[in-house]
Amino acid sequence: MALEQVGRCSFLLESLLTDLNALTNPQDFLAFRKTIGFANGTGANQADRRWSSAGRSLGSTAGENLDLAGSLLDYRGNAITFARIKGIAVFNNGPNMIELGNAASAQFINWVGAGTHLVRIRSGGFFFLVAPDATAYVVTATTADLLRVTNRATGTITYDIALLGASV
Repeated sequence: MALEQVGRCSFLLESLLTDLNALTNPQDFLAFRKTIGFANGTGANQADRRWSSAGRSLGSTAGENLDLAGSLLDYRGNAITFARIKGIAVFNNGPNMIELGNAASAQFINWVGAGTHLVRIRSGGFFFLVAPDATAYVVTATTADLLRVTNRATGTITYDIALLGASV
């Protein structure tokens, strides 16, 4: 059975600013919208792999390594191997801050720079990264394929994650 994937990554930031001290209460509306479409494939603006998981749970000071090259399963139960990551979206349901990155070995790091680098996502916050070009963020099986998610505090946290990528 052949599969075809099409989709898009969208970001929207809206804000309404009202000057309550002015006679007429002037307003300024910001609508910052960016959308990147993805066709089926492995080149620029293309993707053919995806994985997502909602409500993942991590106990006190626990962490998990998401193996981007072979241990994640798609919606049919088949192993997914990413060669390139085109998009990462993580939402922290809370109640603690989580850290994304900084695996002990085989770090997937080219999206941050070095093995000890990480992104901290506060409770109720999210992280969204998109690289639509053909190169994107390269995953190298066994040496650069572990995306670490860590709960640095006491108490259980939950988070949602989605990955979009290419097979070559």
